[in-house]
Amino acid sequence: MIFQKEYTRDPRASLPRHVPSRRFLSSSEDGPSSHSGHSSLSERDVTRSLQKGIRHRILYLSEQLRVEKASQDENMMNYLKLVTSADRHQAAHIWQAFERVNQHTSATISNIECRLRQCYQQLLELEGHRPKGPALKADIGLDDREQPGGPGIAGACVPETYPSCPSWQRALLLHRAKEELAEVRSSCSSLQGAYQRLQDKYLTDLPVSLESLQEHRYRQALVVGQMDGHLQQHRDEIYHFQQGLACSEEKMAYLSYEQAKELWGVVEVLKGRLAKLEALQQATQVAVTARVWSGPRELLPCLMSLLLVLACAVLACVSTVCSCPLPQAAWHLRMFIMLTVLGLGALAWQKQRATAATDWQVWVPSRWRLDAKNSRPSSGGPHGAGVLPA
Repeated sequence: MIFQKEYTRDPRASLPRHVPSRRFLSSSEDGPSSHSGHSSLSERDVTRSLQKGIRHRILYLSEQLRVEKASQDENMMNYLKLVTSADRHQAAHIWQAFERVNQHTSATISNIECRLRQCYQQLLELEGHRPKGPALKADIGLDDREQPGGPGIAGACVPETYPSCPSWQRALLLHRAKEELAEVRSSCSSLQGAYQRLQDKYLTDLPVSLESLQEHRYRQALVVGQMDGHLQQHRDEIYHFQQGLACSEEKMAYLSYEQAKELWGVVEVLKGRLAKLEALQQATQVAVTARVWSGPRELLPCLMSLLLVLACAVLACVSTVCSCPLPQAAWHLRMFIMLTVLGLGALAWQKQRATAATDWQVWVPSRWRLDAKNSRPSSGGPHGAGVLPA
């Protein structure tokens, strides 16, 4: 494949201007008429042309070596990626395929490195002006098939080194063509054998790959089934948890409603009892007030009768004293004493009346409070028997 790609290119595409082509080589093989044109080139120009051609080959082979190494590194990275994402059965097949590709790449890299060493050796010989033998020329001609424009450079350099041997040039070209043909045939046969081996390997690995693929699909289906089972189990648990939570919320709401209802009933009972106590208090207050105001009204006739009795007694005493026969001087004394007694009685009566009014105003509220305290029902009575403790 490599040889076919290189031979399809134009040999004159990558040649420098001072490097002769195959036309110059074919013209040098025509006879002595063309030999005079080659003799015009000096040995220094030919050496410089050979050095440039070898340097060009070195650059070409270095670039090819770099590409092959980059391809080898890329294959290694792809292999690592595939191995990390594959299972145990697929890893063995991937390793075999990678080993085959790696062996081919390693052989290509070693071949390119060998040709690079040969090119460096030839360049050192040319720079040191060492005499080159037929073996060196043959190596140059044989290696030129891998470089675009290589055969033209080698053909241009042969007539200058051996100007008087056109038969040797023909033999060398024929030998080189035969070797190239044999190498192409061997490469074609090796490629056919490698293709056949790869096809056999593919046919051998195909059932194993299909079996591993089926196993992978079966495992995947099993894992999917297990995952669906776990998901369904988690969904059922979440559903039961939500249902239990809803039941707990309903129960808490019912209990809170019952507690609120009980508290409302207790509050209503307390309100009713408070209303009864207030009504009882008002009735007691009205009764005490009526009793307070009815007491003086009852005592007033008694006091009036007592006063009338006292007044009658005083008048009887006065009349008795006045009826007694006394001298004139004693009469004036008796009148004075009687007036004094009357005045003192009037003063005492007025003072006693003012004191009685003040004491009455103080005595009525104290008496009302005392009656209210005595009329308050006890806690163990019929009114306080159902009162809830605080």
